[in-house]
Amino acid sequence: MALNQKVLIVDDEEDIVRLLKTVLVKEGIQRVYTASTAEAAWLEFQNRQPDIVILDIMLPDGEGYDVCKKIRSVSNVPIFFLSAKSEEIDKILGFAIGGDDYITKPFSPKEVAYRIKARFRRTDFPQDEENMENTLKAGPFELNEQKMEFKKKRQHYRLKAERAGPAHSFDETSESNYQQRKFVRSGVGRGIFRV
Repeated sequence: MALNQKVLIVDDEEDIVRLLKTVLVKEGIQRVYTASTAEAAWLEFQNRQPDIVILDIMLPDGEGYDVCKKIRSVSNVPIFFLSAKSEEIDKILGFAIGGDDYITKPFSPKEVAYRIKARFRRTDFPQDEENMENTLKAGPFELNEQKMEFKKKRQHYRLKAERAGPAHSFDETSESNYQQRKFVRSGVGRGIFRV
């Protein structure tokens, strides 16, 4: 069964990238993208909007930690560090700056694939009651006001604070605006328009 999610692998070791990509594709993850530098990682992240990032720490033009910080400034996409750095302090730093998992080299590519698939399974369901209450769903769209996040299928978009607030003002006298207010109060439109 092919999975529609996108994975970005960032590592400068071609053999590791090739092996991991092969295993992911065999496990049904068809949309696998790669980058070998910090700069290329950021560009690929912006262009591809992956669902998970596998990120090496030591890159030729910078550190994966910095790439993680940059991604975290715009997205909550899961980030798995994949690194030869196996000291406890390296792992703690990875988690502290926003990593969701930390895998040390050498590693089992199949295990990495199953960690990714497990994460995908968990993201298919709301994580808790609070987030469910703050999430508006309509067709393939989801809007979570509390997290300031908009999703279309599996693509996540982070909303900026200056864009939050009333999306439309209502004219109390018009029939069409009466219908809009009715739509908002019905619950389907709640969260998109504030009344």
